[in-house]
This record gives sequence, C-alpha cells and structure tokens, in this order.
Amino acid sequence: MNKLKSTMASKRKAHKYWKGLENTISESKKVMEEQGVDILPSQKELIELGYSCLNIAISRYHGGFPNFREKHLGEKLLRKPSGYYTLENTIYESKKVMEEHGFDTLPPSNKLRELGYSGLSRAISIHHGGFPNFRKTLRWGMKSNAKHLTDLLSGDYPSLEDYIKVVVDRKKESNKIKLK
Repeated sequence: MNKLKSTMASKRKAHKYWKGLENTISESKKVMEEQGVDILPSQKELIELGYSCLNIAISRYHGGFPNFREKHLGEKLLRKPSGYYTLENTIYESKKVMEEHGFDTLPPSNKLRELGYSGLSRAISIHHGGFPNFRKTLRWGMKSNAKHLTDLLSGDYPSLEDYIKVVVDRKKESNKIKLK
C-alpha cells in the first residue's frame, strides 16, 4: 500500500456516480489492480490512498464492507457478522477448530488468537462464561450425542441453545442438591 495516490482517486465523479453498483465494483477492482492486491484495501487504507468517496459509497450505498466484499468481489469474510457467535455457533466453531488442528480439548485464548480465531476467543470470554465454563459446556456437547440428538429431535426444544440452557440449568440444580 506504499504506492503513490492514484490520479484516478483525485478525479471528481458525476453526481450519483457512486450509487451505481457497477461503478463501485469497477472502481474497487481498479484500486485493487493499481495497488497490486487481491483483496480490497481496508476503509482506513482507502482513505489514506485518496479513495474516501469509494469508502463512503461502499458504506452508504452498497451494504457496508463485509457485505460488499463477499457479495460483489467474492472475497471470503475476514470476520463473522455481528451476532454470529450464539452458543450453537460457538460450539460448532470450537469443534471445527479442534478438528482442523488436531486438538483433544479447546486450546486457551492466546492459542486461539495466535491461530487467527480471535473472534471465537472473544465470544467465549465475553458471551459464554469464559473458557473454564465454556469447556464444560463443550464437553457436555461432545458426550452421548445420540441421547442429545434424540432429545433435540423430539420437538420439545426450539433450538440447540434452548436445549443446552435446560440441560445446564438441570446440572446446576443437581449440583446444588449434592452440595447440601
């Protein structure tokens, strides 16, 4: 991104030019080609390169950067969309990481971040009770899957999250009884 600002970036475009999706896609591809990159530069980089109008167009008229990158440039999303890390998705992503990297247990937060899974690490820490509690939930999710699947398919639970909450609440209650 160290190349000089493009002369194209400084030319003023016609009124409503940036509202046209094809114009924005075309300009995005020109920037990528000019900069010698395969992915669209970040918002900050576009501004630094003199493409603030392109930055605004993508944000204002074409659904924002993640949407634009994925739908119109065919780029893989670098981060999950807001609200993605429900308990069900977090369990799924955790199991996927463990399988892909050959882990028997969920690695610690720093290892997940090192491997490029900072979003997953953050979701576990902030939304799912931290790593020790989440590991318990994950272990529960990996035991007797046939029994859990039978319960889920019974139709009594609208989602995996609802089912997990019921089972976790039952476990908490049984632990209280044992402590008395």
